[in-house]
Amino acid sequence: MAGGVGAYFLSRGDETGDASAGGDGQASASAEPEAAESSAAPLPCDLNYPDLGTSTPAPSETWSPIRFDTADGNGGVSDAPVGCLVMHDEDNMSYIEAGAWPEASFYDPTRLGYSAAFVATAWAEGEQIGGADAVEKVVGTPEAGEMDIDGHAAGWCEVRVTWQPASGEPETHEDIAVLVVDIDGSSAFIALASIPAVGEDLYEEATVALLSTTFAE
Repeated sequence: MAGGVGAYFLSRGDETGDASAGGDGQASASAEPEAAESSAAPLPCDLNYPDLGTSTPAPSETWSPIRFDTADGNGGVSDAPVGCLVMHDEDNMSYIEAGAWPEASFYDPTRLGYSAAFVATAWAEGEQIGGADAVEKVVGTPEAGEMDIDGHAAGWCEVRVTWQPASGEPETHEDIAVLVVDIDGSSAFIALASIPAVGEDLYEEATVALLSTTFAE
């Protein structure tokens, strides 16, 4: 599968929406996209997490929400989106998600750029990028750095992975961006964008959306 993602980095429970995604487009930590002004009306794909006090806007109306059956804390099931995607064809989609850092995964609040690079590299190396039969898969050098996101220390990383599809099609690539924001020194917010070559025109708006994340006072 070229650019298709069949597993999510963040665990959400039983899925009720689409279950794959992919990524492309590239920028560097030294030339970050500027955060966009918040829109007047929220879009259906806005990613809001009251428990974390975070809100990540949808990149644009082009994106569709992904939902899972997750408890809402009041005995019901939340239908809030946990990610957004754009289907390009049956094998390729652009994808973003956001949420709490998984407790079982590596996180170093003193090295946020390194933490973001750790996630970006792990995602790039996984079978969800290129599929299990990708040939000559090469993960590029991560471009990582640290920044401030709405008053919180954060790490940012971008990396490109290239591969030769086993089908013999031309070499392709996928670009991945990861944002890690420290919340209290022991927990973190994480957001990821994964955009395949076929969707490279969406890369900038996806990264701008991640960098536009805000935190409740």
